[in-house]
Amino acid sequence: MVRELEKFFKSVDNGNKNATWNEAAIRFHMSGNALRKRYKKWKDGKTKNYQNTVQDGLWICIFDAHVPFHNKRMFESICRLIQDIQPKGLVLGGDFLDLHSLSSHDKGKTPVPGMTLGKEYAEGNSVLDKLELYPFKQKVYLWGNHEARYDKYIRDADNSKIRDAVRSPLDALGLKRRNYKIYDNYPYDEFILGDLRIYHGESFGQHCAYSDLQKLKKSIMFGHVHRQQSFLERDLEAYSVGSAADHTTSGFSYAKKLQKQIWCNGIAVVTVIGGKSFVETIKYKHDKLVFGGKAY
Repeated sequence: MVRELEKFFKSVDNGNKNATWNEAAIRFHMSGNALRKRYKKWKDGKTKNYQNTVQDGLWICIFDAHVPFHNKRMFESICRLIQDIQPKGLVLGGDFLDLHSLSSHDKGKTPVPGMTLGKEYAEGNSVLDKLELYPFKQKVYLWGNHEARYDKYIRDADNSKIRDAVRSPLDALGLKRRNYKIYDNYPYDEFILGDLRIYHGESFGQHCAYSDLQKLKKSIMFGHVHRQQSFLERDLEAYSVGSAADHTTSGFSYAKKLQKQIWCNGIAVVTVIGGKSFVETIKYKHDKLVFGGKAY
């Protein structure tokens, strides 16, 4: 039975539409609720096994690139930093892609000139190809609300008819082939790095780092709000990292001037020692990242 359960759970993870919970519950002689709890325990164990692999070393964390509306000069600085410090791990913390072409907010409106889903995927692959030049030992890709635009688009009754023709970010970017560990259950998935929980984020607020820490009572790092903040409380820490997007591009034409003024670009470098995480957030300003006394 254990092997059959694991086989079913794997089929769920792989997106098998034939893996229905009600039928499986009958087959395994348990309630649907009990089966889902068993699945969560199995998935948590699988995640823990991956996260318990040796993580000690430097990690670079990038949030909210919104490719193709990413900050190209900033990515040049990021690549120079990576070349210099040689981090062992890379975390892309959500909204790496903008998926402007699938946005329900722009339904019925004239799109950004020349913008298509194919071009967004092509630009995303170009950025990932550049990151492939560096020998990361572990790579993580978290879904953000913009990657989730694909899921929302496909769930639409009319759009579901063309599911086979519209590639998902996972397939279009070749994330499995590129050896990324994928967390695509937004907004629930999180990646545990040392004693730090990393997720994309879903709430907006003036004091987001403080607010999320009070709710979760765990050390956390997130993006989503395009702000850089930190809040420390005894042994707990909360970091809002900032974005890697170019807010002057047409992809952000919806945002008002005052909203853009509180946004900022930034990344985080996390050093893991003995399973404990030590975080340094780096603000990108004056076209530079400064880390360890050196400008990139």
